[in-house]
This record gives sequence, C-alpha cells and structure tokens, in this order.
Amino acid sequence: MHFLDRIAVPTLRALQAVTQSAVQQIHNNNRSAEWWKPLEALLAILGTHSETILETLENEESEERPKPIHVDAMIKEIVPQLASATEHPFLQGRAIVFASQYASILPQGIQIQYLEAAWTVLKSETSAPVKLSAVKAIRNFISHISGDAMAQVAPRILQDLAPLLLVTAEETLALIMETLSVLLKVEGGKWLTADHAGSLTTALLDVWRNNVKDQVLLSVITDVFEGLAAASYQATVSRALPSLSAALGSVSKDETWVTSSALEIITGLMRGVHEGQLGQGFFDNLGPALFKAIGETEDREVIQYQNGIECLTLIIRKDHGQLTQWHDPAGRSGLDNVLSFLARLLQRDQNESGGLVIGDLIIHLFRRSGEQIGPVLPELLQAMVTRIDSAKTATFLQSLIVPFAFLIHTQRDNVLNLLESTSVNSKSGLEVFIHVWCENAEMLQGNWPSRIRQVH
Repeated sequence: MHFLDRIAVPTLRALQAVTQSAVQQIHNNNRSAEWWKPLEALLAILGTHSETILETLENEESEERPKPIHVDAMIKEIVPQLASATEHPFLQGRAIVFASQYASILPQGIQIQYLEAAWTVLKSETSAPVKLSAVKAIRNFISHISGDAMAQVAPRILQDLAPLLLVTAEETLALIMETLSVLLKVEGGKWLTADHAGSLTTALLDVWRNNVKDQVLLSVITDVFEGLAAASYQATVSRALPSLSAALGSVSKDETWVTSSALEIITGLMRGVHEGQLGQGFFDNLGPALFKAIGETEDREVIQYQNGIECLTLIIRKDHGQLTQWHDPAGRSGLDNVLSFLARLLQRDQNESGGLVIGDLIIHLFRRSGEQIGPVLPELLQAMVTRIDSAKTATFLQSLIVPFAFLIHTQRDNVLNLLESTSVNSKSGLEVFIHVWCENAEMLQGNWPSRIRQVH
C-alpha cells in the first residue's frame, strides 16, 4: 500500500477508524446482508501489510507515542468470533488467515488455539474457500510455534492435509505443497512414521506425473521430497526411486521435461543423506536409467549441465563405492561411464553454460576416486587442458582451473610432469594452464577458489 510506505501513522489511524465502524456492524440488528464485506476487505489489507504495520507500531512504541491502530485488541476481541462465523465463509477464512499473519505478536498458547481452529476447519465439511484459508493459516503458524508443540499436532495435520494433494490443482495445489514442505521441517520430521512417509510419497508421485510440465510446481514438489527423505529416508526412497528410475529409462528423447524433473527429484532425495547412506541397491536401481538419460537426451543444456551433473556429483559425494562397483551390460563400471560423460562435456563444440557445476563434478571425482582414476588421468588432463585453451566464459574457465589446482596441490609432481608432456596448439599443457590461471585468478569465486588462490 503506497500510503503505508509514505505516511504510515496517519494511514493506520484512518484504518483504525474505518475498522471500528465496520466492527460495529457485527452487533447491528439492522445491518445489510453484505455487512461483512467491508470488514473482510479491511482484514485483507491489514493482513497483507502486517510486516509494515508491525514495524510502524514498534517504532511508535519505542518513541512512547500512542498506537495508531490496535491490532492486538482486534485479534483478542474481534477475530475469535469472526473465525467461527460459519454463515460467512469468506469472512471466517479471512479472520483465520489474519490471525496467522500476526502470529509473531501472539502468545504461544493463543497461536496453538488458532492453529487448532484452522485444523478443525481443514478436516470439516466446510466450503473450499474456508479450507484454503485454513491451509494458509497453518502454513503461517508453523514457523512461529515451538518445535515440540508443533510436533505433537503435525501428524494429525498431515493426515488431513495430504488427501488434498489429489483433489486440487495449480495455485491451490502449490499452497498445499508449500505447507507440507514447512510441516516436514518441524523437528526434522522426527514425528513422521514410515507408513505416513510411504503414503505421502505415493501421492506426491501421482502429483508429479499429472503436473510434470509445470516448472513452478516441480520446484515445490522437489522441496517436499527433500523434506520427506530427510525425515524418513528409507521409506521415501524405496517407494520413489523405482518409479523415478523407470520414468528416466522409458521416456523418449524428446520428452526432456520428464527426464529433467525426475533427475531433479532424485537429486533432492539425496541432498540430506549422510555419506555412505544412500542405501543398498540405490545405484543398481538408478544407474542404467541415469546414464541412458544423460547420454541420449537432445536437450543437453537442461539435462547435462544442470540436473544430470548435480545428480552425478551427489552420488560421487554420498556413496562413491556404489558407483565404482556398478557395471553396465558391456562391463563398464559406473566410474568409466562418468569419465565418458565428462569427455563429452569437455568437447570443444559443447555449450559452456554448465559453468561451475562441471568443476564440482571433477573436483569430487578426483577427491573420491584416488588411485582408481590414475590410469585415465593423462587422457583426462589432456582433455581438460585442451578445453581450457578454447574456453570463453569465466565460470567455465573456473570449472577447469580449480580442479587442476586441486590436483597440483594433492599430487604436484605427477600432474606437473603430465602437463609438461602434453601439447596444445604447439604449447605445453603446463604453459597453457599457467597462463590461463594467472589471467583469471582474481575472477575466481566461492570457497574452493579462495583456497586455491592461496596455493597460487
């Protein structure tokens, strides 16, 4: 609201006067049938701008000036009766949301009372607008109520919230997913049972299949899957991974949106896992479909440079052993397949938009593979130094400089000798690398590059 930004106090005084007039209609026997609409509109305005209003009230209080509007009194005296006004569903829903937008000034006991009220509405047979308001209120209250208190009611809320996944769409579905994502973060999801995790995973997979082209919703779905995996990893992955791997392995080359979204969700499942705990058979299930997907797709920018690389990098970080022990039908190990993938990425005609994620993949491959990568190291260094000589963008250059610097730091003599014996356009690989590193050292960004600068 423009006036709240420019003249907050006078605007709030005016809103207080209008609010008092609207509230008087609650007990007016001669009121019109639409008496509630001005009050609902006022609650919408005051709720939407709650942050600005609370900041203004805090400033006025610090200067020992009277409050220009009494929001706290409204929540204590007016909102409770409006929150139970079932004969006016839009007003009822607005009142519940309004209370949640001012949750930060409410005692926890009152917060929990309103949360319980919202949950009661959610599981009732009331109209859709009120249920939607209840979901919004629950989402807002979760972040303000203590974890212990919230964990006690979270299972009940989940039980009534999850069924809505399969009967809603678009913005309403996104709201429910956002609420689930926040709910699963309560106490790290310790309250979630394996049965509930499995059921929710099945429902989420159905939502994903029905909305696979919706990029906005996909981001929220991935967040929910990530929260589920963090809370109940085995139950979630055992239900989700077979379906996602099957999707990766069965889609046609031009269905890149399916491949991309499946990879994004799988990556989300792995993010919170501790090293060595991907679970038995994880890569046996995923490996064939993963290498097929990143090898066959025509949309290289989406698959290879974003989801595909990040997925491979996490597998290397989380459970490198599963990757190296797996073999394809031709007898090539997972490591061999990764190296072939890298060789394609480093070809001169490849797009450089992959940037830093390629460097992350190479770095973690070097760190985890150790001696296993030794036999192919000369060939890989040749490909890297040849590509670094033709690279144009700063991020892509960094993705190659940092792994080189890491190798020099960990096995200096071997790497320097290999670079010295490598030829790139009539120059030695060492000469090419040192020139590019010196030219771009000040442009390197992030944690790894800052450490490499010290080596430099």
